[in-house]
Amino acid sequence: MWTKEYKTLLAESSVSIFGDAFFYICFVAYLSSFPKADVLISIWTVINQLPNFIRIFSGVYADKINNKYRAIMVCNIVRFVCFLSVAGLILLNKDNLIYFIIFIVFLSEIVGTVARKTILPFFKYSVPKNELQVAQGINNGSAQAIQIIGAGIGSSLIGFISLFYISLLNALTFAIAWFIFINIKKRLVQIQAAKIIVQTNKSINFFKKIPQAYMYLKSNYKRFLVVHMSLLNGVSNAFVAMFLVLLTQNKSLEIINYQFTAASIYISFMLGNVLGSVALVRKFKNMPIIFLLKLCEFLSILLLLVVLLSQTIIVIIILFFYGVLGGIVSAKIFAEFILNVPTKLVSSFMGLVETISLSLAPILTFIFNSLAIIYHGNTSIISLLILSTITLLYTILFSGKYA
Repeated sequence: MWTKEYKTLLAESSVSIFGDAFFYICFVAYLSSFPKADVLISIWTVINQLPNFIRIFSGVYADKINNKYRAIMVCNIVRFVCFLSVAGLILLNKDNLIYFIIFIVFLSEIVGTVARKTILPFFKYSVPKNELQVAQGINNGSAQAIQIIGAGIGSSLIGFISLFYISLLNALTFAIAWFIFINIKKRLVQIQAAKIIVQTNKSINFFKKIPQAYMYLKSNYKRFLVVHMSLLNGVSNAFVAMFLVLLTQNKSLEIINYQFTAASIYISFMLGNVLGSVALVRKFKNMPIIFLLKLCEFLSILLLLVVLLSQTIIVIIILFFYGVLGGIVSAKIFAEFILNVPTKLVSSFMGLVETISLSLAPILTFIFNSLAIIYHGNTSIISLLILSTITLLYTILFSGKYA
């Protein structure tokens, strides 16, 4: 599985993710130093979520690109220039430039979204088909781990190094990614020429391509998987965000203090996700996805019942195993989709799937956070418990069709 192409693609992705992770946490701290910090951070939080809702369009655009290798190289150059520009604007030290800085960072993230979709066809052919699940798990897990490390390093640099130097360091990561990619140029160009279908109709528009990608979601089984992946993302994100609100209302949920408890909740889920994605996908390679989905949904119900009993240590333990199962399930579903979709549509299709699966998380988070704030904390827990129970019953009732 560990071909030179796969290792290089993984290294290129890891370097970019690391740079973004440590930059973004420092950027929020930088925004907090302005007079209208709450407004700026709110704007940035909203803007930072927007790429999740346009992944389908970035996927369609990526499929239209004929020379995908060159496009990825150009994306790295553009992002390098973006963060050099950010460094330059910060050096000018003028408050009225902050909105322009936010726009440039947002532009870089849009370019990054296109790059991540453009690289998918190369990834598909860089590992044997029977190892794609494992490779996808390693991709997901390493991304999570690198985000944790990058955010940790970034948070430790706050107060010691200015955002000017942080921006330069992030620009450097894209330059490194560019040089890493050159290392396998010949092989990727060969893959592109032999296996990636060139789009002969360059004028095809987004609204023709989206229905083509949706055609591969017409099977009830694929729709079933996408809906459940959306619910997994939505429930896990909503739970973590809701629990952080509940901690402020109910001191009995705290272990030592608020900060320690919040960090434990976040880290337990992330570590579980990394372990499941990186180390355990191979062991569960032949286990049916639907069985694993049932386990996830059962754990989500158990998790919420334990919260009602104010047993935070048990919550942390269950959340770890929920993260493990979530990492395994996500890798298996994405690998199955990539394998069974034509290469010429793989970026569009995965953009569609990711848009659907990620869009539910902020919606559920908003709903259950609002319930936790407006009403008593137990209202939000019970509401999420009802949703999780309905999801499990739906899976049990209809999974027989797809066994």
